[in-house]
Amino acid sequence: MQPGWSRAGGVLAPFSAAGYLRSATGPFAGLFHAMAVHPSIVHATDVAVPIGLLLVGLSLMLGLFTQTGCAGAIAFLALFYLSQPPLSGMPQPNAEGSYLFVNKNLIELAAVMTVMAFRTGAIAGLDRLWGASPERAMGIASVEVERH
Repeated sequence: MQPGWSRAGGVLAPFSAAGYLRSATGPFAGLFHAMAVHPSIVHATDVAVPIGLLLVGLSLMLGLFTQTGCAGAIAFLALFYLSQPPLSGMPQPNAEGSYLFVNKNLIELAAVMTVMAFRTGAIAGLDRLWGASPERAMGIASVEVERH
């Protein structure tokens, strides 16, 4: 992750969430701005967010601890949406488009809620193997032998 390199071959400054926190415009902007003032909180955010995103992503891709992964994804997406909600409908700098109320974070939030509601990890993921007997995990019907 660090250091980053520019196209010219120079070392880039390390990433910091401080700029993102300072640019918050949503209902919790005051909280995000206050977080950006404290270097220890910014450092904790710089470490926690990439690790959290990695764990949530692995959980959802592998279908392992899917419900917990969905809860983490919902928390992240809700915070990202609420930090900078698309309320103007005007193009914003460094954004991939112009939105009014609905942006990619809100659509991903709806998708994750769908995955959570249908418990897809138990259908096609490692969650299916985690809590199943070997016969069920392999899709083999268990045969009961009746004793007379």
